[in-house]
Amino acid sequence: MVSDITGLKGLIKPKARMKMDKIFNILVKSAILDISRENLVTSSEKKILETYWLTIPYWTFFDINIFGMCLEILDQEEVYDLGQDMLASHELTQIIAFNSEIVKKTGINLYVYLIAKGGIDELRI
Repeated sequence: MVSDITGLKGLIKPKARMKMDKIFNILVKSAILDISRENLVTSSEKKILETYWLTIPYWTFFDINIFGMCLEILDQEEVYDLGQDMLASHELTQIIAFNSEIVKKTGINLYVYLIAKGGIDELRI
């Protein structure tokens, strides 16, 4: 496990400038958090994710996959709001049709996360 964490830390791009490189770093840090419970994600990186999801015109398979991988690093209120945005997306039916497995997995992860954090009472679909 220590070698896995060390290997993941080696994947972090220290001078990431492009948005996708920054998101890649966040995903790596999310994997580290999942394995070791060590949270390396900064508040500015959280802000990058929040801004990213709020500025996309519609949710794609890629966005849903990132969201599913980042549930633990976001604030509960942000997860709730973004989950509502994902479920309200007009393109969600197409995404489900073509990528049903990842959408179902992310939806289940969203529900489990909200139940674990005590926020399921607020969920309105």
